[in-house]
This record gives sequence, structure tokens and C-alpha cells, in this order.
Amino acid sequence: MVWGSMSSKGVGKLHFIDGNAIKWMEENNVPLLKWVSSSPDLSPIETL
Repeated sequence: MVWGSMSSKGVGKLHFIDGNAIKWMEENNVPLLKWVSSSPDLSPIETL
């Protein structure tokens, strides 16, 4: 899995995660949104 980020201040570094992504997120206290992955609200890459 590859994890990246972006904000109004620019883009962040890419992080490569081996193994189960959900387990990694739980272990690193990353909150998950309860939106569906195909939601048009989750397509900020189009404006980047």
C-alpha cells in the first residue's frame, strides 16, 4: 500500500506500507472516515 497526503500547503511524502493496511492504521491511531470509497466528496486529486 502507498500512503500519500496533500493540503493547501502542498503535498506530503509517500509512505510504503507492507502488510495489512487496516492493522497499520489501527496501530498508528489513524482515524478512518465512514464514507464509501467511491464518494465524489473524496476526489480532491482532480483539483490537484
